[in-house]
Amino acid sequence: MWRSVTSTNVWAVAMFQKYGWDYFERLEANKPHIGRSIVDGYNLVVSGERKIALAPINGTEEGAKDGRPVKAVYPTDGVLVPPSGSAVLAKAPHPNAARLFVNFMLSREMSQFLADQFRFPLRGDVPKPDGLRDLADMTIMMVPEGDGSAELEVQKRFRDTFGI
Repeated sequence: MWRSVTSTNVWAVAMFQKYGWDYFERLEANKPHIGRSIVDGYNLVVSGERKIALAPINGTEEGAKDGRPVKAVYPTDGVLVPPSGSAVLAKAPHPNAARLFVNFMLSREMSQFLADQFRFPLRGDVPKPDGLRDLADMTIMMVPEGDGSAELEVQKRFRDTFGI
């Protein structure tokens, strides 16, 4: 099962599933800036080159807290939570080391590191950073796991629509 798990690709699949392709055709009529990374939008707003952008919540909230000219707006119809996972491969050359790494990724220390980086911790016993809204107060949107073919089709159509 293959999946292109980039934030922008997952966002595009979620928007297509929720609103259909017409959403992208109407968006393209506004001639948006399409960058290499979802972080590009944040940087364009901070620099004053753009007034609005699709950007990661944690960076936007942290930037606002630090006095940058940004404000996070949470869509009422759903905030996308991109998938992220860890696993031990069946034929890993050092499976015990891989298990130790996964255990570390799920540890309290790693969650504290994430919180210190203004990201959501993975554990309930580590408080989220001040300034991030509680996930429980948001409508969460997820993209169901698939075989990857839908994601590839959306990616191709996205590139064709926006000329990238």
